[in-house]
Amino acid sequence: MVRNKEKRQSFDPDLRAAWRATLTMRKLGLLTRPLGDTIAFLPPLIATKEEIKQIIVIIKEGIQTVMEEMNHEE
Repeated sequence: MVRNKEKRQSFDPDLRAAWRATLTMRKLGLLTRPLGDTIAFLPPLIATKEEIKQIIVIIKEGIQTVMEEMNHEE
């Protein structure tokens, strides 16, 4: 996760952006793991295309939710 993609500007580590996104994704039913500003997930090898699509939806929603919250905190 980055604050500004074009400038490759990172988040302040104290904000724990990936950790916050991980907690949001967990509430939405997906277990992920924060590694610094990176979010790791290991889908099962037998996951269907529909399940992978749902995983992507949850990841996107989790990141967007946290980004919006962090923008309001500034």
